[in-house]
Amino acid sequence: MLKQLGNILIIATITLILLEVTIRLCGVRPFRTQSYDIQSNPQFCLIPNEQYGFGLNIGEFDISINKGVHYHATHSPDSLRILTTKPITNFNKKVDIHGCSFTYGMSIDDTVAFPFLLQQQFSDIRFRSFAIPGFGNVQALIRLEEQIKNDDLPDTLIICYADFHDERNALNCNYRKSLYHGFLNANAEVLPLFARSKIPFYDLKKGVQYCNWNELYHNWQGRAYSATINSLQNAFEQMQLRQGKAETHQILLKIKALCQQNKVQFIVATITKNESTAYTNQFCKQQKINVLDIGLDLPSEEFSSLPYDIHPNEKAHRIFEKRLRTLF
Repeated sequence: MLKQLGNILIIATITLILLEVTIRLCGVRPFRTQSYDIQSNPQFCLIPNEQYGFGLNIGEFDISINKGVHYHATHSPDSLRILTTKPITNFNKKVDIHGCSFTYGMSIDDTVAFPFLLQQQFSDIRFRSFAIPGFGNVQALIRLEEQIKNDDLPDTLIICYADFHDERNALNCNYRKSLYHGFLNANAEVLPLFARSKIPFYDLKKGVQYCNWNELYHNWQGRAYSATINSLQNAFEQMQLRQGKAETHQILLKIKALCQQNKVQFIVATITKNESTAYTNQFCKQQKINVLDIGLDLPSEEFSSLPYDIHPNEKAHRIFEKRLRTLF
């Protein structure tokens, strides 16, 4: 009996070794976190937020990405990125812009991000940018519901949509993994701050939900050492993957309904250019949601801060501003 058990263990061990070798020969390797370095002076330009997952820390920050891109960001006492150096007082229209790091202007200075450029063009309009790195579109829905309660509605609400917002809105496996590995790898010192935070997402049956940071994502034991375990976890996650397109469209319909009820003009501006973005663009047209295509091929050598970072560069932001300006 013991001899049989020993033979089984030997065969199992040899089989696992051969499987590991075969998988590595196919090009699969143990899991490695991609290196992505963000440094800010002072620290903590991004902080956790109970409602939105992420927030902007108040103050001025000198930020570097992968030691090759350097920019200056100023966050107002309202925890928004500044759009002017002078107060806007004599305005007759209010416009709110929602988006992610592409709209926020990650990798470029305050004064060349397209929301800032728009504000300089129109002294009679007060713009606010609620764009924050890491956001999808669910945060815009949460913000709008809060604004309705506080009687702080704009005249026009613009959502800057990118195709990768789909996975953020659904908080699918891909985005959970990106947050867990990418964000913590880039900001290892902020781990204690985020340990008790929550990330919002949209559930098709339950609406807005939250996931605790410590429940966000976990690597299987041994993934960092075994190509077999890494490939198995990747396959398992792909089986569970939700693309998030249905969640995005449901969010847009809810925002449309709330805007109609409160007499707010609602516009979707698509800032990426690909098949997924075109599908959402077409959905907006079918649902009679105002949509403007301001998209560029991103990332690209011409419009991104490559080779150090994929975010839109100054040239891209000037094009975004020029195309959005037609709305006003």
